[in-house]
Amino acid sequence: MSDSALIQQMMNLQDQFNSNLSTSWRQDGNAYHRATWLEAAELIESLNWKWWKHQTNDWGNVTVELVDIWHFVMSQAIIRDYPSEMIELTMDTHLKSERLKIREAKDQRIILLVEELAKSALEKDLVKQISLFFKVWGLLGHSLQDLFKLYVGKNALNHFRQSKGYKQGTYIKIWNGQEDNVYMLKIMEEIDLSTENVFQQVIDELDKAYPAE
Repeated sequence: MSDSALIQQMMNLQDQFNSNLSTSWRQDGNAYHRATWLEAAELIESLNWKWWKHQTNDWGNVTVELVDIWHFVMSQAIIRDYPSEMIELTMDTHLKSERLKIREAKDQRIILLVEELAKSALEKDLVKQISLFFKVWGLLGHSLQDLFKLYVGKNALNHFRQSKGYKQGTYIKIWNGQEDNVYMLKIMEEIDLSTENVFQQVIDELDKAYPAE
């Protein structure tokens, strides 16, 4: 599958998820830009930037938060009919070059880039958001295939959350002392994306691990 096709498949899944929440989501005026910069703040909280306390970089959560940002960036792209081919061109420009850079002080460089991403979200500059997203993704050493795999997992988790009452406030997010994202990541480490009904397989595995209500 081509890079553009992988991106389009993610956009289709995002469109489907948004449509499940509201069939008129494109016209609802949802603040996807605000959701983006708030997720950016959560990402930075996972990195060692506080000079007044000891903190360890949580790279796993940084990756998860970045995938969350991708949900909201894609939503903006869909609303604006921004084609997957243009996203692919931006990715090719930034992703591969960033992956080749020396990763000294990686956390500090990522913080600065994510702050720029948050600023571009507030300015509703979609092209810059996409560019900065792939710069950060590349610095983490990830590929488009990594993004696709984790996006499928998080999208399935989002569907699962909604089915268990996330919007109503009845969903249980901590499972046996760990956040549900941790369980999703473990499932995605073992899942085979080439098999049929992968999306449903992830949901079934999540359902097995979900605490008894």
